[in-house]
Amino acid sequence: DIARIPATTSAERRFRELLFDNQRLEVEEESELLERTILNKDEKAKEKLIHSYFRLIASMAMARCRKYAGYKDFWDLFNEGVIGLYDAIRTFDMQFLEKGLFSHAMTHIRSAIQRSCCNRYYTNPVRVPVNICAKIRQIEGVTQELSKDGVQPTPEEIADYISIKIDTVLMLLD
Repeated sequence: DIARIPATTSAERRFRELLFDNQRLEVEEESELLERTILNKDEKAKEKLIHSYFRLIASMAMARCRKYAGYKDFWDLFNEGVIGLYDAIRTFDMQFLEKGLFSHAMTHIRSAIQRSCCNRYYTNPVRVPVNICAKIRQIEGVTQELSKDGVQPTPEEIADYISIKIDTVLMLLD
């Protein structure tokens, strides 16, 4: 899938090269790079660590790109994922070194990509919190489900269906 996405700039072409050249690191090597990155502020180690996670970021960005087709470009989502990985490395606690960075990084990458999609999907000049975006998506899904017979559901029906207050539904529909 990723190989079919056009790389229009030299930076995108470089990302693609790095994506296919880098493999996941062994646990020992990842631990060593994390120590060098966090304790010694070694930028080369940080760069190698980030490049090793490019495939994970690409797969998460591709999944979101399909879901929000037309709103976000793959490369934008990929860059947001890289920013999430930087954040994961910055906030990584060395006492969990034996468990590795993977699960910590997954959470940060996913939330960075999701936040970006949420902010672009709802083209509001004010940043909408992720939990509100989730409620809006839930209401949209329920609206589609309840309107299968061609009749638009009322806000009361939507509120009853998903067990939230009618005021909340009215606020989110506006």
